[in-house]
Amino acid sequence: MEKYLSRLTPVIRARLALTGGRRWLLPEPSPASRQAVIRLRQLIGEAARLRRHDSLQQLERLLEFVAGGHTAGEEHLIEGLAEAPDSELVRELSRVAPDHVNWEGMEVRLSGLIVFGPELPA
Repeated sequence: MEKYLSRLTPVIRARLALTGGRRWLLPEPSPASRQAVIRLRQLIGEAARLRRHDSLQQLERLLEFVAGGHTAGEEHLIEGLAEAPDSELVRELSRVAPDHVNWEGMEVRLSGLIVFGPELPA
């Protein structure tokens, strides 16, 4: 087993290092998500100019949601809203966007390893 561990240690370390990288936490947005982000930024600018504090908070929460990672269902919803009117975009995203996401305390840990393969020479 020690022979396997010595060969796997660099690979395991590299994989664990990737879990802390940007791509794991913030995947590349889809074209529909990028389009929704642009529209939400425009709406945020308008709400700020009009001093609509409640709208501004809601839109910023939606922007945080759209800019993050999504389940397949959430991504499908965003794709369906790509060409929707602004009011529908805000209404539908408000239904699914969480009020608050707490990433504090999230941790990735390797808790076990099973190795299948031929016996390595000494």
